[in-house]
Amino acid sequence: MSNRKYQRNIYNRKVSYSVAAVDYMGTIDNISSDGVHIITETPVKIGKGDTVMITLASADMEKDIKEAKIIWADDSGFGAKFKT
Repeated sequence: MSNRKYQRNIYNRKVSYSVAAVDYMGTIDNISSDGVHIITETPVKIGKGDTVMITLASADMEKDIKEAKIIWADDSGFGAKFKT
């Protein structure tokens, strides 16, 4: 049983994100209304508590920029909680 408040959904979609005004690309592995797991294409120097800006694009090409707080990070990716 998961202790997550919101169910994560497999997403597998390319995403752009920025950390400290530097842009990166990655792949959203899973997402919920509360947070996201992103697999990075290159290692990014980020740590727990850092802020990341994530640009989500919908099927109709509308963009939604979400601010999130890093919960964990390693060389393969990171998990972040959306700020409300």
